[in-house]
Amino acid sequence: MAAFFCLCVHRYHGLRSFTLVGPVLAVRPYCHNDNYWQVYFDGNRIIREALAEAGFPAPMPAQLVMVQNPQG
Repeated sequence: MAAFFCLCVHRYHGLRSFTLVGPVLAVRPYCHNDNYWQVYFDGNRIIREALAEAGFPAPMPAQLVMVQNPQG
């Protein structure tokens, strides 16, 4: 059974930063302490499913390395 939760949007929440893996989102669900872990995992699953449905790829580290030959 999924716990009910409300995602509250505040000016300090949202897009926190960008990393090599992708953007870091700040999401703060508010719930009773007894429901915390259920809300935590359900929230992550819901966000992951919504992003996948919208066509966003799964995060994957990527880094471009350019090697120059000093002789040529």
